[in-house]
Amino acid sequence: MKLEPAFAYKGLRLHVGQRSLQRPDVEVAEERLLGEQNQFGAEIDHMAECVVTGRKPRAPGEEGLQDHRIMEAIYRSAAENTPVALPCIEGLDVFRGPDLDSKN
Repeated sequence: MKLEPAFAYKGLRLHVGQRSLQRPDVEVAEERLLGEQNQFGAEIDHMAECVVTGRKPRAPGEEGLQDHRIMEAIYRSAAENTPVALPCIEGLDVFRGPDLDSKN
């Protein structure tokens, strides 16, 4: 899979390559144009819905805080030209809230 441009909010083109079911030696390529979406608006709507319903948001503040800790460590590592250790967090997506289709 390849997404071009990867960091834009419109004009996204998703390229998907996979092996043919009939001939495993052949790769089948497909391009999908993704519709424009206001990602920030959707995130704000989701957060407002969580406030009204009492649900835990999909991307809670703890996840954002962890992102900032990682970015600060990257900058510090670059400035000091040395690795920066962060505390080990066990598990996958431990800060992540419930799936969007979940009722929790």
